[in-house]
Amino acid sequence: MKYFLQFCVIGNNWIYKYKNFYYAYPQWKFFDFFTEYFNVILIAPVKKVTSVNEVKGIKLEKLQIVELPFFEGSINQVKKFYLLPKVLKKYYKVIKKSDIVVIFTSDLFATFGLLISALRKKNVVFMIGENWEKDVKFKYNSNFMCNCVKILRKIQEFFLKLTPNKLVFVTSEALNPFKNIPVYTYFMSLISKKEIYYRNLCPLFFKKNINILYVGFLIKAKGVHDLIKAVELLKKKNRNIVLHIVGDGEYRSILENLAKEKKIQSKFYGFIGDREKLKNIYLNADIFVLPSYTEGYPKVIFEAMSKGLPVIASSVGGIPEIIRHKCNGLLFVPGDILELKKCIENLINDFELYKSIVTNGYSTIKKYTVEESIKNFIKIFEKEFKIEILTQQKNNYVNKK
Repeated sequence: MKYFLQFCVIGNNWIYKYKNFYYAYPQWKFFDFFTEYFNVILIAPVKKVTSVNEVKGIKLEKLQIVELPFFEGSINQVKKFYLLPKVLKKYYKVIKKSDIVVIFTSDLFATFGLLISALRKKNVVFMIGENWEKDVKFKYNSNFMCNCVKILRKIQEFFLKLTPNKLVFVTSEALNPFKNIPVYTYFMSLISKKEIYYRNLCPLFFKKNINILYVGFLIKAKGVHDLIKAVELLKKKNRNIVLHIVGDGEYRSILENLAKEKKIQSKFYGFIGDREKLKNIYLNADIFVLPSYTEGYPKVIFEAMSKGLPVIASSVGGIPEIIRHKCNGLLFVPGDILELKKCIENLINDFELYKSIVTNGYSTIKKYTVEESIKNFIKIFEKEFKIEILTQQKNNYVNKK
């Protein structure tokens, strides 16, 4: 009897449960595509809600969910450290039956999940998608917090060295925190090759209103305040620009007040889990801007490219590995408002540059579709873990008992 391989994912980003359905951030949706190859189980904190209005995120349709008690982020997790025994019990129960364990978060609880996986001699995939140390320093400006992160990274490195079969994936080689452990770079796409939209291009300087779009978290490290200030400078040059901001976070009210203070035409949408609605917002935009101070391998850049938008982004994290300046996007130094303003002006005034960047963006996204991403992961798993992974039909297999 052949067994349907079990693939366990440990995470800490919230999942909302309404009635019998689960909703989550887009990155969890990526693991839906692995169900063609594995029996996929996601272990994550779940918040039960009683109204559809409380739901955030994209509906998860194929994953099996093992519910952890709800906590929000690493700091809240530390405050709820008393939950650890209950969490570890659930980790152990799922990990012991799994063929591959994916540690998709770097926090304290997941570090214990890494230890259990090492002791059980499982095939372990450890994924890093951000510069955690830099993010903590930027958010809290605390040496104590930064030192805690460094200590936890050392513990994770030790546990990984105990693990005989492991793969470390980072969104950029610059984000690798481990000195003596080789890494692969990865990208998690939700964009199918069928979803690439080819638009008719026309010069932006003919448009009455130019729509600039940002999609992402609304926290200080994302630099959206710099975008607002750059638009203010363009307004002084009689450019009629409308700023569209999709996302939510602790900085939202500050940004809304700043836009009002600068008298910027703006629309704040909040978090949008409806992919069709988000698609329409992309299609109605003219330029996409990501002005972050810290990043990994931002998926929104590829979403923008797939909808025919020219991308302007700060040269941080893995972004310069994706974007070549004046080829498939424009890069600027984070925090340099004048340079950001100039990038926007260049796209408005130079139609050949605008057209070239959009065209090259289409070529880029074809390499990073969800189909290509999954194929790359499977090839690496087969090579490094020395297992055969087939496109399997569930009715020909049974789950492990």
